[in-house]
Amino acid sequence: MQQRTLRLAPPSGGSFGEEESRLAVRLSGVEGGAVVERALGRALWRVAHEIPCAAGAIDPFLTGGKCRRARVVLLASAALGHPPPARAIRLATEIELIHAGALCHDDVVDRSDTRRDRPTMRAMLGNRGAVEIGLFLLLRGATLLAIEPIAVRTAVAYAVRRIVHGQIDELADLFVGAQTPADYLERARAKTGALYGLAARLGAFAGALPTPVGDAVASFGSELGLGFQLADDVQDLIGGPALGREAGTDLREGVYTLPVLLTLAGHYAGGHEVRRLLALPWTAQTVRACVTLLRRNGAIDATTAAAHAAIARGILALRACPETDAVAQLVALARAVLPGPAPPEPRAIDVGDRDRWRPASPLPAKILRVEHRRWLEAARGAPRYDEGLGNVLLTLAGDVGESRSEVVRVGLIDLLVSDVFALLPRLRTAEAVWMANGLAQRVRERIGSVGRRWG
Repeated sequence: MQQRTLRLAPPSGGSFGEEESRLAVRLSGVEGGAVVERALGRALWRVAHEIPCAAGAIDPFLTGGKCRRARVVLLASAALGHPPPARAIRLATEIELIHAGALCHDDVVDRSDTRRDRPTMRAMLGNRGAVEIGLFLLLRGATLLAIEPIAVRTAVAYAVRRIVHGQIDELADLFVGAQTPADYLERARAKTGALYGLAARLGAFAGALPTPVGDAVASFGSELGLGFQLADDVQDLIGGPALGREAGTDLREGVYTLPVLLTLAGHYAGGHEVRRLLALPWTAQTVRACVTLLRRNGAIDATTAAAHAAIARGILALRACPETDAVAQLVALARAVLPGPAPPEPRAIDVGDRDRWRPASPLPAKILRVEHRRWLEAARGAPRYDEGLGNVLLTLAGDVGESRSEVVRVGLIDLLVSDVFALLPRLRTAEAVWMANGLAQRVRERIGSVGRRWG
């Protein structure tokens, strides 16, 4: 099939909203992520430069990746063969802002200093700076969402809630080997599958797709997200230039992914040795020993096979769509995330001893949820609920320090952000825009007042 390109007429003058509404998109097909990057670049640039003290750091962060989620929005909106409408650019921008804000917070939780071979916000600005920048980006995404119909706001609010609770469940299971592979897969569907599923659903809204086609692309997005997460888990263990961070980061931070859990659960041999390695001080030698074991026992190959199976299910869902260039490009995008050819799934080995190793969780989810309720009550005690949410968000973000325990505070902030998104469908459009924009402006003012002291 002939490769084609997506061209975007550059905007001129006016506010961010006015510029976005005049974006003229002409689709004659789609090729790599750099093309979508150009299409989104101006809109993302305008948001980034609302924060002068950090604009130089935000620009590469927002536009340095492959913008897969934005590409899913644009391609899904064109699934019937029509060019993606200007509205698709706004929704694609929204999904990238939500993703970028979430990554800022993830880097604080993971203590990551690099991402895609570039310094993270945390590395440049410290924990507090990264949390506040992430909060601003999330709220700017909410501002774009606020002008959408209630059905769109509801879909985004539901997805954000799933994503945040998936993150909370991950925090609760740090360094816990007793979680099951099924628990992990459910969490991966919530964290990553929900975001890709949302991207596809937003594309369906933008392209006014019929319900069967919209449901098909949403199912595709969810499976794509799961496949991407599993492929990323494999890459985190084996490393490589595509990873963009130190190999073994998940293990070091206590995030036990599917290859580890399959082994600990007794599905593959070597559970006792993995437990011993995980109990040792974490070094490069420990990472190599653990990865070598997981390669030899077949758990990494099994995870790679699971990623291929998820992508295959997603591509199968697209059979409900017409055979257009955009759908063909969705298939190509999905296949591109896979970590090499599908291996034959290894024979499972039952070694028993599945229930002995159960260390207590260092961060029970129930504690986070109790604290969330307490802060939510404080927000409801304000004259206006939205004003109260802003107060507690700024208080929590302002108290973020540099210790490892900040993961609790970041989890609370993300839960409260999901409450902001949940409020949007309940408000009239003008009220929703006023609330989301007001919260984003308050965070922006906070960033401007403390930016010089970051780091």
